[in-house]
Amino acid sequence: MPLFDAGRNLGNLRHARATRDAILANYEKAIQTAFRDVADAIAREATIDDQLTASGGSIDR
Repeated sequence: MPLFDAGRNLGNLRHARATRDAILANYEKAIQTAFRDVADAIAREATIDDQLTASGGSIDR
């Protein structure tokens, strides 16, 4: 490995870390979106169940 590479190794390391950080941020955003979607679906189901109960309908599960 050369002793002097004009900072190329450090630049490559910084680039790799920045890329990793961006990928991690996208992954965390996807996880948060998935949890929000599930919470919304559960809330929507509860609302539908309440509407069915109020209208005298039955829920078969």
